[in-house]
Amino acid sequence: MVERVKYIAIHFFSYFALQTFMRLVMVAVAFSAVSTGAADLVETFVTGLPFDFAAGLFYVLPVTVAVFLLPENFFKRKILTGIAFFMNFLLLFSATSLFFFWQEFLTNFNFIAVDYLIYSHELLLNIWQSYPVEFLIPLLFFLAGFLTVQQSRFLPKKFSPCAVPKRLLSIILIAILPAGMFYI
Repeated sequence: MVERVKYIAIHFFSYFALQTFMRLVMVAVAFSAVSTGAADLVETFVTGLPFDFAAGLFYVLPVTVAVFLLPENFFKRKILTGIAFFMNFLLLFSATSLFFFWQEFLTNFNFIAVDYLIYSHELLLNIWQSYPVEFLIPLLFFLAGFLTVQQSRFLPKKFSPCAVPKRLLSIILIAILPAGMFYI
């Protein structure tokens, strides 16, 4: 049970650390447009913490369900590392997308991003013409691999057996936490 929680916690911490770093980057990019008073900057980070916490729980929810529902013998070292690599790539891809979105619109993902999803063909053409995608994707794969290698020191080699009721209780708790965050 401890190995499973540790595995999920590593992914959650990675998400939380990158979101905090992205807040710093976004403040730096828009430095002239934001209030740079110490109290305002602290308020920006403190206000974002509950949202990042809830979003981080949503981020680890699929892995949590898989780790607690699938049998122990499914999770060999290669599979755990592969899941970690995939999660790290998604995390870095999302952060890179947010960075470029922020540079263009000085806002977080919003209705503009949804419009882009509707007009995806035009969006993809625009992205390929405007950004160095052929450089960024391999770079993100490399960084995801590097991050996975760094995390592998802390990732468990395998999971020990755990009773099914404990597994289900863990999934329920982790599923309820992000939903409950929206009512606080």
